[in-house]
Amino acid sequence: IVSMVAANSGRTELSTANAVGVSMTEPRKVIEFDHHSGEYAKDPVGMMHTLRETCPVAYSEAHGGFWAVTRYDDVRRVAYETETFSSRHDLPNGTSFTGAILPPPPTRFRPIEMDPPEATRFRRLLNPLFSRQAIERFRPRLEEFTTRCLDERIESGAIDFVLDLTNPLPSMATLAFLGLPVERWEAYAMPYHNMVAYPPGSDDWVSACEGVQRCIEEVIEAVADRRENPRDDLLTLLVTAELDGEPIEYDLVIETVSSLLAAGLDTTTGALTNALSYLGEHPELRPWLLEDTERIPTFIEEVLR
Repeated sequence: IVSMVAANSGRTELSTANAVGVSMTEPRKVIEFDHHSGEYAKDPVGMMHTLRETCPVAYSEAHGGFWAVTRYDDVRRVAYETETFSSRHDLPNGTSFTGAILPPPPTRFRPIEMDPPEATRFRRLLNPLFSRQAIERFRPRLEEFTTRCLDERIESGAIDFVLDLTNPLPSMATLAFLGLPVERWEAYAMPYHNMVAYPPGSDDWVSACEGVQRCIEEVIEAVADRRENPRDDLLTLLVTAELDGEPIEYDLVIETVSSLLAAGLDTTTGALTNALSYLGEHPELRPWLLEDTERIPTFIEEVLR
């Protein structure tokens, strides 16, 4: 586990280092560390272990500079002490803050960068949409998309779990949940995958960012449509909902949809793929889970963890 803390000024560096017990009377430890590098992609776990053992709080000059915090207790502290480690403010040196992700993506993901109490109010609005009961109501659509993916491969007797299932399934489900066209799943999914997969600044990464921007332009059109033609979908809820008696800020609606797209299209594909890969590497687990299906929720929780 690692936390990347942006540090573009002396004040931020001081608070970051002091908060995790690093003396500022000694020169800071500068390391060569880039979580977008090819070396990191080859062995991220090994690199994290080495960093944790040799320099658990270190400064990297990549992407404008940030602190890499690798010990569990320190990462937890960074996550929970929002007064010290805030995602809310512009940087103290006057640079306009573009988000917590390094390097900045083509669109902000502000909902995951909010601090309390703003984050608490916003989560209170969205949480019911992701409750167990809400997802249960969505189950028929999930089964429909799963069946569709399997039916396309069943006669061949073979399947590529990533290309034929764990990529299209969450993509279609996410678009349906939001109220975007399901048949456009590949046009949405591939740019979000590639934005994560390719090194920042590369031609492929730039092309992916342009693809994400085209997706956001479609989202903007859909939001405008929901203002005139409300439907039973998440887009309509965001457009019509209020926070503290006021409509949700327009930019925040767009950034929320973008965050949900990134989560539904890319990270869910990764989680499903890892789960199936783990079952493939441990074939004894499948009959054990089928023997008592009440074990499945715990297995899913462990996979997500």
